[in-house]
Amino acid sequence: MPSHTAHTITDKTVYENELRKVAEQGYAVSVGEFILEVASIAVAIFDRGRKPIAAIAISMPAFHFDEGAERRLAPLVVEAAAAIFLRLG
Repeated sequence: MPSHTAHTITDKTVYENELRKVAEQGYAVSVGEFILEVASIAVAIFDRGRKPIAAIAISMPAFHFDEGAERRLAPLVVEAAAAIFLRLG
């Protein structure tokens, strides 16, 4: 897998473990994995058949992603994704 920064996950086992974690918690976190100075939290939006059709994310400068950022922000992104899912019918 291509590396974009020193934080990019390139090991298959680590990547698979990360995918399991994302599936369990319902969102993904990236801190400097694609662009070194950027952190983000993303949530997939699925259709009624559980097919992913979109995603919603928030991004910020990585230096703002402190200890509590994930705890504070992830529920908001998950909630927004759920609202979009409901509006899609």
